Amino acid sequence: MNSCHSHSPKTTTKASEENSCHCHCCHCHDKDAPHKESLFGEWGAPALTLLLLFTAWAAGHFGNPTIARWLGSWWMYAAAAWPVGWPVLKGAWSELRRGSFFNEFTLMTLAGIGAFAIGEYVEGVAVLLFYAIGERFQERAVGKARRSIEALTRLRPERVTIEAADGLREVAPEAVQPDTIIHVPVGGRVPIDGLLMDGDSELDTAALTGESLPRLIRKGEEVSAGMIATTHALRLRTLRPYSESALARILRMVEEAAARKAPTELFIRRFARYYTPAVVVLALSVLLWAWWSHGALTMTDVRSALVFLVVSCPCALLIGVPLTYYHGIGSASAAGVLFKGGQSLDTLAKIKGVAFDKTGTLTEGQLQLREIHPTREMPAADLLRLAAICERPSTHPVARALWRAAEERFGATETATWPHAEGMEEQPGRGITAQLGGQRIHIGRIEWLEDHGVQLPEEQEAATLSQPTTPAHHAEGTLIYCAVDGRFVGSLAFCDTLRPTSRQAVAALRKLGVRWISILSGDREAAVAAMARELDVHDFRADLLPGDKEQYIAETEKSIRGGVAFVGDGLNDAPAMAAATVGIAMGQHGSDAAIETADIVVQDSNPAAVARALRIATFTHRKAIINIVIALGAKGFVMLLGLWGYAPLWAAVLADTGVTLLCVLIAITGRRGNA
Repeated sequence: MNSCHSHSPKTTTKASEENSCHCHCCHCHDKDAPHKESLFGEWGAPALTLLLLFTAWAAGHFGNPTIARWLGSWWMYAAAAWPVGWPVLKGAWSELRRGSFFNEFTLMTLAGIGAFAIGEYVEGVAVLLFYAIGERFQERAVGKARRSIEALTRLRPERVTIEAADGLREVAPEAVQPDTIIHVPVGGRVPIDGLLMDGDSELDTAALTGESLPRLIRKGEEVSAGMIATTHALRLRTLRPYSESALARILRMVEEAAARKAPTELFIRRFARYYTPAVVVLALSVLLWAWWSHGALTMTDVRSALVFLVVSCPCALLIGVPLTYYHGIGSASAAGVLFKGGQSLDTLAKIKGVAFDKTGTLTEGQLQLREIHPTREMPAADLLRLAAICERPSTHPVARALWRAAEERFGATETATWPHAEGMEEQPGRGITAQLGGQRIHIGRIEWLEDHGVQLPEEQEAATLSQPTTPAHHAEGTLIYCAVDGRFVGSLAFCDTLRPTSRQAVAALRKLGVRWISILSGDREAAVAAMARELDVHDFRADLLPGDKEQYIAETEKSIRGGVAFVGDGLNDAPAMAAATVGIAMGQHGSDAAIETADIVVQDSNPAAVARALRIATFTHRKAIINIVIALGAKGFVMLLGLWGYAPLWAAVLADTGVTLLCVLIAITGRRGNA
């Protein structure tokens, strides 16, 4: 079977080669399936075999003696077996030359020859015919699963249209540098991440997020590679090289994910190494026992041994289980959830606890400056200007909110002329230190300023927002404090907006059996408590540094069976993700550190997609277990029947090829990832 390899055709990494199928069955080592090597085509060989088999059988039962002697003899059945048997015989010889005896080709060859040796011509042909028909259906079903991931590889752009001094020209995507103007026609796919240059536009984001509705992107906002222009042609200024674009990152993750095996897959591979030899030994034991008991071998004894040989091939396990995870990863990718391997999917399926970061995960991450609390020595405008200049190099949501507020108040023209701070040092979750105009500036949490010897007035330590908050904003907001040369000069208050799908995410996780849900934040306790009440989450922690989140996750995992998933998006969330059983990153605006550390990436930064990922993981893991039970149960049942002489060879084929086909169908059917 071509698709026994569970990685994309584009994947050529060493890891993928090491994890490829070593079972020597299902055509893993052949570039093309045996039927494609046949002179009769895909279905011609089974059709010809069926015609010759019926002719031989009818001649032997209904023809006159002369016709029966010619058309109903063993050589006619041998001719019937040849179209479907030749590829199997050729495969068996190829594997024997490689030193592999325990493979599907060899076992089927022995079964066919053995059936002819005891005069069971119809069963001998039927074994090879049923096998060939099952293979055709399996290959088609597996091809359907492969296309779910191969569709993603087709998103890879071949050429990019750029603006050059001599007009428009096409170049390879790898040749496009940042700050290059590129053109995307209506209906074209964006090849590289860039800023929208001309007016607002609606774009189809289904390839990245799985969402069917188009998304409105405004002028100056980022457009991710992989989106499709639906309303008009686009002009974009590229932000980063193609290799670092959203689309390239998705393709890398999907290709690498297919090469990382789930624990269930690895167990099946180890099990299969011993299973087939053990069953072959058992088949020989049946013959030896019969010879020792009766002093001779009967056709029933030989048939029992042949049944064991046919049943012994573990293809149902070695195809059905990996294909289940392969299809799960492909479906999840189409729904905007990227698993970094089958092991991530398997682990998430057992999770019973989920902890969310607050800012940028449960909230929009678009903090807005709400109030300025300056001291008498520092005008509010000067405090805003000072803080915006010092925070400008930072990527923290507070820094972005400060700069937006400064541009709104002073204008983009004036802010462009402001000086740059020097010697900036940032400690995630605490604050920054910078030099501006010969002065030493500290901006951040109260503890950050106190660590640098800044004394805050008592009224500032107890400061709260004076205006009431709306239901869409969490109460108390976020406060940062500023000091110049060790002297406190004021504070600034920010508020954030809860994502519309955050409540839905919490409710969906509870329905999926998650017993423990928590909110972890570096924000003040009043702000986090207000959000926890709004989302009906009973456990939360506030005023946490990155190390505190990591420690809390590590301690919580000990008391929650199945482990804990941590969901975040920022640089300061990376330690907690690494400590969690499963780390989940919000990919749309998440930091590179968070995305690299995480086991799962949600492309559209939608908290509800966490429940979607859990649903996919649970459903996929359940299908893998069902396939294992069906494969071992069917084979074990036929083996018992064969042991007592009640199983014909066609039943063994049904337990092998038929059950494999059933497992393949189970693997590629069921709910889609966005269900």
